[in-house]
Amino acid sequence: MERFWWIVSMFAFVAGSSVPSDHVGFVLEAVKSAYRSGEQDLDRFCFELESPFVEPTSEFLFVIDVVDTLPFHTDPSRFGGTNVDRDKQSLDMTIHDCANGDLIRSRRRLASGTSVIEVSPSGSRKFCFCFVNLSYDSSWKFIDVIKTITVRMAAHDSIQKRQRKSQLVKEMALESLQQTERSIRTLLGLADSGERSELLELESERRDLNEEVFNRLLCGEAAFTVAVIASNLLLTRHFIRRHRDRIRDARRNKRFNH
Repeated sequence: MERFWWIVSMFAFVAGSSVPSDHVGFVLEAVKSAYRSGEQDLDRFCFELESPFVEPTSEFLFVIDVVDTLPFHTDPSRFGGTNVDRDKQSLDMTIHDCANGDLIRSRRRLASGTSVIEVSPSGSRKFCFCFVNLSYDSSWKFIDVIKTITVRMAAHDSIQKRQRKSQLVKEMALESLQQTERSIRTLLGLADSGERSELLELESERRDLNEEVFNRLLCGEAAFTVAVIASNLLLTRHFIRRHRDRIRDARRNKRFNH
C-alpha cells in the first residue's frame, strides 16, 4: 500500500508541476470488475490535494470535470456501442480528510461533465481523493470508455462569478439566436412571397397555354370535320353523276341496236 501511495505521489508531483497546486488532471482507463485483484485498493487512483485558501474554516467547493474519450479513435457504432451507453461502466469517487481519515464525500457513477461538491469547513487543508473507473462488462464485446478527469478547488464567490458570466453568455447567445431566427423568418417570408408570385405567374402562363392549345385543337377538329363532310359530299355527287352517265349510255346503245 505504501508503494502505491508513493507512485501516486510521484504522479501527482509530475502532474502538479505543469498545473496550479489546486488543480490536478489525470486519465483513468477502465478496470474490469470481474478481473479485479484481491487487494482492490490497488485498482484505485489516489492523490492528495491541498487547499489554497488561507482560512481552512471557510467553505469551498470541489469542481470535478469528467470527459469521456474513446481509445485509438475507435468508432463505437462498429463495435456495438460503449459500456457507458449500456450503463455497464461506473466512475466511483471518495474524498477523505487526510488528517483523521474521515469520509467527507462518496459518489458512485459520477456523471460525465462538471460536478460541483460543496465542502463544509472542517479545519483541514489536505484532502485525499480516490477514483476508480470500473467496467462491469466481461464479454469484451463493447468498448470501455477512458475517463479524463480534472479536479480543482474553488471558492463560492469565484463559482458565482463564473455562473453569472456563464448565465450572461447564455443570455447573449439566446438573444443572438432569437435575432437570427427573426432574420431567417423575415428572409423566408420574402422568399416565400417571391416564390408565391413566381408560381402564380407560371400558373397563369400555363393556363393561357392550355387555353390556346385547346382553341387550336377545337379549330383543327372543326376544320377536319368540315373537310370530311365536304369530301363525302363530293364523292357522293361524283358517284351519282357516274351512275346517271351509265344509265344514259345504256339507253343510247339500246336505241342504236333497234
